[in-house]
Amino acid sequence: MATNPTLPPLQYMSVDGKLSGMRIVLGREIARRLCLEPAFLSTSFAQLTLGLLERRWDVIDTGMFYTRQRATLMEMVPYEIQAISVSVADDAPIAVRGVGDLAGRSVGVEMGGIEERHARDIDRTLRAAGKPGLDIKTFQNVGIAFAALRAHQVFAVFSIDAVAKR
Repeated sequence: MATNPTLPPLQYMSVDGKLSGMRIVLGREIARRLCLEPAFLSTSFAQLTLGLLERRWDVIDTGMFYTRQRATLMEMVPYEIQAISVSVADDAPIAVRGVGDLAGRSVGVEMGGIEERHARDIDRTLRAAGKPGLDIKTFQNVGIAFAALRAHQVFAVFSIDAVAKR
């Protein structure tokens, strides 16, 4: 099983170096019920589908938003409901009450994910309304995007709800 352990509390490396999280527990349980010994491989989100198609692993143990294109490439099992949240630093100069409050600001996202797609949609909508768009910064994973937020290199981060809440 391949996973991208960068999304606490869903899948992540604990401080003692162990693969942890709800999705990892689920993967282990699926393997147990199939009488298999689970073997996890850590990789970037961008490599998950390609590795599956190249048969480098048998299962992707992560969350992926359903798209018709993905469903033509692999069998997808719906077991989560997720939405996208916006996180800002505790000391942000304004409270974000809607996407309009993000106009002209930098936003960090994991590259190639649904969060980036939504950020680009919001950017187009803001610009079409005559407002400044988003300054979208892409990162290899959401953990790096949150590090950029902590360092005040971006104003906000788009991530799935469970990660934003944590």
